[in-house]
Formats: sequence, C-alpha cells, structure tokens
Amino acid sequence: MLISQYAGFVSQYCKKYLKPGGLLVANNSHGDASMASLDRSFEFIAVIYYSNKTYRFTTRSLDQYFIPKKKNFKVTKEHLEKSMKGIGYTKTASAYLFKKI
Repeated sequence: MLISQYAGFVSQYCKKYLKPGGLLVANNSHGDASMASLDRSFEFIAVIYYSNKTYRFTTRSLDQYFIPKKKNFKVTKEHLEKSMKGIGYTKTASAYLFKKI
C-alpha cells in the first residue's frame, strides 16, 4: 500500500514498488489523486470521506468524481506537474482509493 497525503506525486514516483493489486490512497492536495486517475496503471475503486471524526468508505457513483468544475477543461499530466496542486472538481472526497493493475 502507498499513502499519498500532501506529498506530491507519490503515485508516479513510487508505483514501481507496488505490486499488481496493491492499493494507493491519495488525496488531491498536490494533484496526486488526479494524476493517478489519468494513469492506466491504476484503477479508481473507491472514495473515503472524513467528517465528524468518522471515516466512511464507498464505491458508489465513482463516475461522478474527477469531473472538472471548469467547463471544457482538459486535465493533463503536464498541467498537474506544472501546477503541483489539485484541480477543482464538481464532487470531491477526503481521499481516493486506487488499485494497481
């Protein structure tokens, strides 16, 4: 398992250490969840919410995540690397869970 919380692009620099089926938990503070969502090495499998000192995990409606708030905005690896920050999405979570393929 890799955990990327406010740590840059852990998904890119450390994925070689993750076996197929291994998990990546990433937030989008520095754009790592966005980067993982673009990477064909990872499958987006769940989101994690944190509120009122409680974590919730869900696999429902995953297609509603990673949709940019800005209309016609194309998220690219190059943009994320240059900005080093997350993009505003229409629906967000505290963390995103990916499985390495």
